[in-house]
Amino acid sequence: WSIPEREKYSEKLSELQARLEVLMGGKAAEELAFGALGVTSGCTSDLRQATGLARRMVMQFGMSTSADGSPGTLFTDANDYAVLSEEAKHDIDRRTRHLLSDAYDSAAAYLRRHERELHLLAAALV
Repeated sequence: WSIPEREKYSEKLSELQARLEVLMGGKAAEELAFGALGVTSGCTSDLRQATGLARRMVMQFGMSTSADGSPGTLFTDANDYAVLSEEAKHDIDRRTRHLLSDAYDSAAAYLRRHERELHLLAAALV
């Protein structure tokens, strides 16, 4: 059984990673279907949402690790970001980019495995 979405108060790391993959999948699909120069601005909203989610995962949920395996911060409010040291800001940005990059790579790998279906769908939509 599952809890209705509106009643869900917490999400697992795997659920948030899956959401990031879905959000990054639009850009990955466009690049695979139309090439890097054929990407449109249509994925802007998804990229904005993915970046916001990844930043919350890093700053508020402590759901990131650094390259050396050290855990992320426990909680940093978005309003506190402005007063952080440059080093702390860079660390948050690196961890955010890492989550987004991993999600993009996972989405792109999935789409490459199903490239035939992707092209059929793209042709039907265009």
